[in-house]
Amino acid sequence: DNPELVAENKAYAFVSAAYDWIKKDIYEKLNLVIKSITNRTTMPILKGILIEAKEEEILIKGTDLEISILSKLKIKNDEVGKIIVNAKLFYEIIRKLPEGNIEFFTDESKKLHIKNLNSEFELEYLEEEKFPFAKEVKGEKFSFDRDILCNMIKKSSSCVSRESTKNALRGLYIEINKNDIRLVGSDGYRIAITKENIINEQEKDILVPVENILNIEKILREEKETVELIIGEKDIKFELKEGEIYLKLLEGTYIDYKKPFLEEMKTEVIINKNDLINAVERMYLLSPEKKNNKIIMRLINNLLKIETNSDIGYAKEEIIVDKMGEDNEFAINCKFLLDAIKNIDGEELKLKIGKNERFILIEEVENDRSQFLIMNLKK
Repeated sequence: DNPELVAENKAYAFVSAAYDWIKKDIYEKLNLVIKSITNRTTMPILKGILIEAKEEEILIKGTDLEISILSKLKIKNDEVGKIIVNAKLFYEIIRKLPEGNIEFFTDESKKLHIKNLNSEFELEYLEEEKFPFAKEVKGEKFSFDRDILCNMIKKSSSCVSRESTKNALRGLYIEINKNDIRLVGSDGYRIAITKENIINEQEKDILVPVENILNIEKILREEKETVELIIGEKDIKFELKEGEIYLKLLEGTYIDYKKPFLEEMKTEVIINKNDLINAVERMYLLSPEKKNNKIIMRLINNLLKIETNSDIGYAKEEIIVDKMGEDNEFAINCKFLLDAIKNIDGEELKLKIGKNERFILIEEVENDRSQFLIMNLKK
């Protein structure tokens, strides 16, 4: 049913062969691949990892059909072979073994033996006909600075829904243009945009699952300084120092995210970021259920007045600001505001209210590399 997956040949164990691998090396590779394993499956094969010994390297593969990870360990082996073992169990055994060499071998009773100093385990291995793994991606290749890309993912993903079933709201939109790259996230109530001026030979736009791309972002931070990826029609491949990550793309058309940002602004405020964070966090204390966390913000001359009123109490804060334009009043989700201002770089931030007062725009003072649009709850 899935044309984007290709099957491995039937698993065959390294029968009558012994392999001596260092715990630190094999655990490091397992720690990467285990991120592709899920417990939310009824397919036994997806709870396993494939370990393949080649003459010059070991390949370890895992997949949940959405994300597939391959890790490589350069080591010479006298024998070649493949085996599929329960991923979580194998990972935990290796993790808890003491440092040093680990000996692996199988016997004719279809058991995998794991020996390390005074410890010995026997594990059954799976005899599935096929091991599903993403096939090679064909498409355009792009290169980005690792730190820039990871920071963009972290910021823009803060507004993506973790609960929606709509692809446009549970996905992170990546738009690669000739002169820049933009990452956009939205849950229907707010929008985050991060962008960097980068010259690209090709243009491309894709939608990726936010949970998976956040896991990949953590992996990339430990990788080489330049992120190389290949974008195909239905999937994307990240090339690692000693491995590969394949991720299925989401289908569907993304929202028209640019339109709200074109609205004429009637009020603009420059405010100290830490002063605003501290004030809003104190307001958040009165929302123990974290449900009714609306706060009222009033701009009067050069003063920002913040109020909240919940079942357990009332709070008020005042902050001196630099205001341009009209006085204004708006209501905003407290958590959404905190998510936005904590992802703004610099000591100050800019807060804008549009002519129609439907949204509040938060951005950096010096540039518009990071922008957050949040719905005005008074409208």
